[in-house]
Amino acid sequence: MLNKILLKNYLLDKSNDLILIKLFLSFGMAIISILPTLYLRHLGLSNSEIGLLMGGTLFLSILISMFTTAFLERINEYKIFVTSIIVPAICLVFILIFENLYFFIFYLILLSIFNTFKNNSFSIIFRDVTKKSEYSKKQGLMYALLNIGWFVGPLLAGLILENYSFFETFGLALMFITISIIISLAIKFDLKVKDRIIYDNNIIENFKYYIKRKKLNKAYLINFGSGIWYTLIFTFMPLYILDSGLGEAWVGIFISLTQLPLVLIQLKLGYFIEKFGTKNLMKYSYIYLIIVSILCFISPNVYTIMVLLMSTAVALGFIEPLRDIYFFKSVKSIDEEKTYPIFNTASPLGAVFGRLFLSYIVLLFAFEYIFLTMGILMLIFAGVCYTLKNYNN
Repeated sequence: MLNKILLKNYLLDKSNDLILIKLFLSFGMAIISILPTLYLRHLGLSNSEIGLLMGGTLFLSILISMFTTAFLERINEYKIFVTSIIVPAICLVFILIFENLYFFIFYLILLSIFNTFKNNSFSIIFRDVTKKSEYSKKQGLMYALLNIGWFVGPLLAGLILENYSFFETFGLALMFITISIIISLAIKFDLKVKDRIIYDNNIIENFKYYIKRKKLNKAYLINFGSGIWYTLIFTFMPLYILDSGLGEAWVGIFISLTQLPLVLIQLKLGYFIEKFGTKNLMKYSYIYLIIVSILCFISPNVYTIMVLLMSTAVALGFIEPLRDIYFFKSVKSIDEEKTYPIFNTASPLGAVFGRLFLSYIVLLFAFEYIFLTMGILMLIFAGVCYTLKNYNN
């Protein structure tokens, strides 16, 4: 009886199948997330060179995202999603074999391209197969489970790097990604391509359509702001931790602990939305990022800064899922393939801007001025949140 209930209510629910795939994928991608900065440093690049290179790969993902609409409207989105996992995984096998700077740069370029297809296709699939009445709760559940991966993954990566090498760390990431591929291929996911009279092939027209809609522009800016913030967490703080004399294990611990509060917050996301509304949650989340940025700027040591930045996970725990919820409440289902790829350029564009601009700040000033800069930038996005419509479901 229990097995039948589980089969009916969980395993046969398409949105839950997607969450399961994403859960294992998150473990692998979380491990990989802290490796490029450290591995490029290991291969001899400077901090500013790493920032510029990572910014360049993200800029490429932005350009690619603009072209994904033509694929998403014509090809089964689930096939696009699965392919986008498999191709980088194959390339990762060669990373285990060859320690070469240029091949690793090629991998980062390939990863940027296919991550764009993966993220665009998955978000649309997940929205389309989830009941409207359950979407906010399922979105919170998904992010909560994914952030378990983002908590455990970096912690494992830091510990393995401290005691072994990059080879074992990349290998562990590949293992989790391979599990997600096996599940993806095993699940029968018959998703039909949406019927259309006209295909939205014109990128310029798609962009014009997007920018004429104020709600979508606001959603874009919110997404853009979170992309900038994560640049601080995943790119510059690992370098700051190492420059402060701490080892790679501390990098893993720091990034892991920035993800832990996300799990607790997002499990109860539906409750918080009903009680406070989307506008208030996003508004006060950005205000908290401003306060923490100022405190980090005047903080005396690296440990205090790490603790302060770990606490910002509470704010990001609201911003991450709410930015997608706000977007999908602002667009018709038939227009998702046309508008979501544009919306999804916001986070990588924010990361590109953050990496390039903050690299410039590091070249001119002491590292601590990054925190002051972040506080000023977050003030802009807090202002945007004041103009949002408030949703309580």
